[in-house]
Amino acid sequence: MTAIGQKVTRSSLLWLAGLGLALSVQADTPPAAGNAARVDAYGDPLPAGAVARLGTIRWRHNNTIIFVAYSPDGKEIVTVCQDGIAHVWDAASGKKLRRFGKADIAAVQIQAVPQAMAVRTEGTAGVALSPEGNTLAVGSSNGSITLWGVATGKEVRSFKTALPTGANSLLFALDGKSLFARGSDAVLRQYDVAEGKEVRKFGAVPRPRAFMSFTQGRAGITPDGKSLVLADIDYNDNQFSTFIKSWDVASGKELSSGKGPALQLNLVSIAFAPDGKTVAWGHYSGTHLWDVATGKEIRKLDGPQRSNSTALAFSPDGKWLAVRGGDQTVRIWDVATGKELHRLGEPIDPLLTGVAVIGLGRGWVTSDLAFSPDGKLLATTTPANKVRQWDVQTGQELEVRSGDR
Repeated sequence: MTAIGQKVTRSSLLWLAGLGLALSVQADTPPAAGNAARVDAYGDPLPAGAVARLGTIRWRHNNTIIFVAYSPDGKEIVTVCQDGIAHVWDAASGKKLRRFGKADIAAVQIQAVPQAMAVRTEGTAGVALSPEGNTLAVGSSNGSITLWGVATGKEVRSFKTALPTGANSLLFALDGKSLFARGSDAVLRQYDVAEGKEVRKFGAVPRPRAFMSFTQGRAGITPDGKSLVLADIDYNDNQFSTFIKSWDVASGKELSSGKGPALQLNLVSIAFAPDGKTVAWGHYSGTHLWDVATGKEIRKLDGPQRSNSTALAFSPDGKWLAVRGGDQTVRIWDVATGKELHRLGEPIDPLLTGVAVIGLGRGWVTSDLAFSPDGKLLATTTPANKVRQWDVQTGQELEVRSGDR
């Protein structure tokens, strides 16, 4: 083949790939009335007037994915995009089952911290799934929180809060009757889910922070449901520091307060282990495992340079920790030994995702992580707004049919 022929072939391939993407992003366009039976090779309906689809719409989103979680039975996966729209997928096939929500250009405050399973940790970026998996809470830029029925896609209720600029992060109590929320003032507030009323605040109200986009605080509830634990960054006298505090859930009384690891400004992710005894701090130089009770470092999981830990998730049994780096690859670590078990996905230059710019801009947050309830699978999301699933034991991606990438 001549050089000209090669160029034409490459151009044609790029054109076809672009066409396939253009067709695929029309996932939510219903078919015309007379076109109801026309579907693609995967059985999904085609947009009005279309006769075929190159590729598939399964697992595809039209916006940046900021939250992913499995249902308690592992049969469904719930995702929420930056625009505040939620999607429910069949975990086995990737077929979209439901789509609901209120479109809001700034529907959620973006943070690069995932939901750690088991110890009910905060849902990412103002999103949380209840322990029973039947209710999804989504914070809005106007300060309101909306509760949605996951099975029906219907709004359960919506209530206003005193959260400045809306909820940065949300956390359901173990019984699902309370919802803990944090806004840009970094104050933890407890709300009664049934009535939408504020019950109490946890801790003194701090002064507004100068660099709120770097506040990546995470809260978790211990397995007995009695203690609320918070790991966060503080900013005083032009210095950043980390701390860990705990409160009694029933009374709001502070139980303990201590310093966390001395890290740099670019701390980007935090997650609690299922037993509530260990917290993982993501950092530019790697990931630090910290003992909550003693305030001492257990070990450091070294990562490559320019590979910020942008998302963390513990497996339900606490044996593994999934860490997404700035290059978008996900490493699975053995928590007890600090040994890297698997590396998932293909590396992407951090400069292309904005991660290397110390979290400036929206591009730095590209995804979330979630283990399945049995700990056998890991769901990840990509900068291309797609969900991928991996076998944790083998490190292999679940079978993907032709054209499904």
